[in-house]
Amino acid sequence: MQFGRLTRKALALGLGRGFAVVAQFAINLLLVRWWTPEEFGQFHQVRAVLAVAALLDLGLPVGLLQAASGMEGERRDELFRRGVSLAMVAGLLTGVAFALAGLVVEDAAVAASLPFAGLLIAATIPAAALESVLVVRERHVRASVIGGGAAVAGFIASALVLLWHPTLSAVYACLAAAAIGRLAALFAQSGIAWRTRSIRHLVRLWGGGIWPLVRMSLAVSANRLLGMASAAVDRNVVAALFSAATLGWYVTGAWEVPFMAVFFGAITSAVLPEMSEHWAAGRRRDFLAVWQGAVARAAWIVFPIWLWSWVWAPELLRVLFTAQYEDGLPVFRVYLLMLPLRVAIYSALLVAMNEARLLLWGSVLDFAVNLGVSVALGYTIGPLGPAIATTLGTYLQVVFYLVVLRRRLGISTIGLLPWGDLARAAVASAVAVVPTLIARWWIESDFVRIGLTFALTACVVGVVLFRAFGSVPLKR
Repeated sequence: MQFGRLTRKALALGLGRGFAVVAQFAINLLLVRWWTPEEFGQFHQVRAVLAVAALLDLGLPVGLLQAASGMEGERRDELFRRGVSLAMVAGLLTGVAFALAGLVVEDAAVAASLPFAGLLIAATIPAAALESVLVVRERHVRASVIGGGAAVAGFIASALVLLWHPTLSAVYACLAAAAIGRLAALFAQSGIAWRTRSIRHLVRLWGGGIWPLVRMSLAVSANRLLGMASAAVDRNVVAALFSAATLGWYVTGAWEVPFMAVFFGAITSAVLPEMSEHWAAGRRRDFLAVWQGAVARAAWIVFPIWLWSWVWAPELLRVLFTAQYEDGLPVFRVYLLMLPLRVAIYSALLVAMNEARLLLWGSVLDFAVNLGVSVALGYTIGPLGPAIATTLGTYLQVVFYLVVLRRRLGISTIGLLPWGDLARAAVASAVAVVPTLIARWWIESDFVRIGLTFALTACVVGVVLFRAFGSVPLKR
């Protein structure tokens, strides 16, 4: 398949964000080996709050991309100045709030880290807006390199500082320094013409139409913001109801498979332009064929990884996070129940149909169920409850999408998904994975053989699924 300009742009940005995901995951692998579960939990107590604070970017990164469409010259520069200045104010206010919170938090380690966490979020919010500016200016490769470089630098600095001063505040200071470096580099590359730094100029920028930009940004980004909020619910509930040590082992299980979001983002970017073209031309059969081809291709990646991760879940967590975090195994397996749902990329389907508002309603349902059930089950059955609530919310969201799509397209649920392709991918994945289950039973008591077989089965499954993936056409 020939990738177009937009797809290449999405892949470039996805690569940079992939480095950020890898670096964040690597920091977790480092910290579980250096700190106690309580200290690791304190790190994620702050991180859980940061995930919610990131919503205060007001959707500006996406809003700027949307609003800048069709604009040129000084008019576009004026929009960028307004958007970035608003993001800077939002980041500054959020950072100050974190610093002030450090004065009242009782836990000394957490309190000492909050000012640095404030610097981190104060730099992250405007940096996201500046990244959108670079994307519009066709400087997406630079944005990707800067973002990936900052993530790697933050990890390296954190690793080095742990050897010298292994405290929570020191790690957040390193992450904040990397975020500030990213902000400075993006600002230098943005090309925004700040003609004057006077207060009068900033007042003029705000008074000329900042609120329409905010309203539009919130409108186009509401689905994304709700998705981010829903993803942060379970960790915040666990942080609020249980100890830091409990949150420590919870987060080691509360993940599906790293880096899958980058893969799905690339698939969406590849099929969305073509699907939109078919829908606009009234070619419903071709429209569904492209989407079903994408689903079939995704299944050849997701199903083997899902089954292999389920079989090897105890060893996987032990290798990644050490034996002291084995309590996270039930949470990990509950999270894995969501992975098969990821083969169907409903966002691409609905956006191509100009039904993005249905994505918003699906996100509202997911967030409401996640929040309400997380709190209820957290009180009644303990830390596993929020993980169950997250999975339940995701399943109900998918059911909602299937119901509305069946009505919009006038076809049955059976006709919507490529069930034959999904069944073939599932059977082939099981054939590839079942021998690993036998191997696991055989080497269960021998640590050396466990490690060797673990690596071997991962390689076998990887070769099988990627060879099969390459044989499945994205478009039929």
